[in-house]
Amino acid sequence: MSKTSTIGSAKSSMKRKNSIWHALPYIAPHFIIFAVFGIIPIIFGIGLAFTRWNMVGAPKFVGLQNFAKIFDPSTYFYSIFWRDLGHTLLFVLVSVPLTIIVPLLLAVALSKKGLKGAGLFQAIFYIPGLISIAAGALVWRMVFNSQFGLLNTTFHTDINWLGKNPVSAATSSSTVPRSPAWTRASTKPRRSTEPVRSGSSSPSLCRKSSCRCSTPPS
Repeated sequence: MSKTSTIGSAKSSMKRKNSIWHALPYIAPHFIIFAVFGIIPIIFGIGLAFTRWNMVGAPKFVGLQNFAKIFDPSTYFYSIFWRDLGHTLLFVLVSVPLTIIVPLLLAVALSKKGLKGAGLFQAIFYIPGLISIAAGALVWRMVFNSQFGLLNTTFHTDINWLGKNPVSAATSSSTVPRSPAWTRASTKPRRSTEPVRSGSSSPSLCRKSSCRCSTPPS
């Protein structure tokens, strides 16, 4: 009985080995691309961290001098490193709840039986995953376009959402939303109610430049 089981296990192990060799040609292209563009650059970058290189001559090994600069306030790398580290921590604190915790709570809520409209909301949440990143980026670029974007067209604003500082542009007084009715009312010429001085033969004495009144007959 034990001899039969031993022979069966040996055959199964041989089948697994043969299946691995059969699958290797299919996974080899992906592994080669991943190694060339993923693993090798990571190893190369780790090696460069211990050198000083101007990308012209040969790299010079400096040990831990590059890492010591991030703790020296007199160096330029000190401010850059701690600033970017703060940005990274802020990104983690904002993105992790929005991309993991909130979707998990929504998934648990939508998985309850008897919930009306659960299938519809599941489809709505899943549809963005079917859109490629490039297509989504183009759509949002058209939405936030400052000249013919959907956002500025809808609210009748002139905000450069894709500029360097869209927050200050959105809060400035020149970008307050205005309706077409307000725009027409502000550009419509007004008639002057000021009386014309007696004896005047020219309407230029009116105080309003847009006045269309004429001199009354004598």
